[in-house]
Amino acid sequence: MKKIKIIILAITVIILVFGLCSCTNGNDELAALRTQLSQANTQISSLQSALDEANVYKPENFIDWVENDSQIWRTVMYGSFLTDAASAPTQNDIQAILHYASLAPTSNGNADYFLIAVTDPDEQRNIIGEDYGAVTSSGTVTILVLSDRLYNSTVRADGGTVACQPDRGYYDAGIVSGYLNTAALSLGYGTRFFMSISLPKDNGQFDSGAIGYDVLKYAESFQYENGSTGEMVNVCGNCKFVCAIVIGTVNLQAGAGVTDTAYPDNWSIWIPPQEAQK
Repeated sequence: MKKIKIIILAITVIILVFGLCSCTNGNDELAALRTQLSQANTQISSLQSALDEANVYKPENFIDWVENDSQIWRTVMYGSFLTDAASAPTQNDIQAILHYASLAPTSNGNADYFLIAVTDPDEQRNIIGEDYGAVTSSGTVTILVLSDRLYNSTVRADGGTVACQPDRGYYDAGIVSGYLNTAALSLGYGTRFFMSISLPKDNGQFDSGAIGYDVLKYAESFQYENGSTGEMVNVCGNCKFVCAIVIGTVNLQAGAGVTDTAYPDNWSIWIPPQEAQK
């Protein structure tokens, strides 16, 4: 876009130069020059407005932007988030990220998950720990991803109002986490996912009769709304911790700000045998 503006301005200057060369001395010629200058300024203003109007977001370019321009789509290495509070996601950005995650499709549209943003640096460190070095700081926010349908009736605080369906519960949480990750990237932040965190926890994380990581202190008094029925369900004692996602600004000056693991294209487009033979 800057190149286009430069070209336009260069053309305008050329027009003015030619106009100056064609003029002779005298008041009439000076008046003509002023008229040409006024017309040129009007054209510049009009072109500037047209350029600004054309500079709109084009969703079809988003995939290319993520892979080639964002620089941060890869997982952030331990210790590669900026640590100063000024680099932390703003309150508005956190809200925008969480809202976008709420647009994710879920099984039957139930939206039976809950996201909790923890901004306090000490609490973030307590949640993630430092087994692999310092990850969280004043420059990060940690999102706790909880999901319903993961406890059986013997564990649920409400005794089994919501059916235990771990396949749906974990799948929904995964979709929501993906949406949240995309929103963070779009606002210029990087992410690191933690399924297992450092505080003592029940080893039976995926057992529907096991409590797993206790998030009572963070989830108390919250409720989630079932998007299909409108029913309100207590998060505490009914929703289970699935993962924690740390979001922050990546230190691109660090030697290894993001991971260098391969991201192979593990996909194909299936073609019916009869069509493949043609």
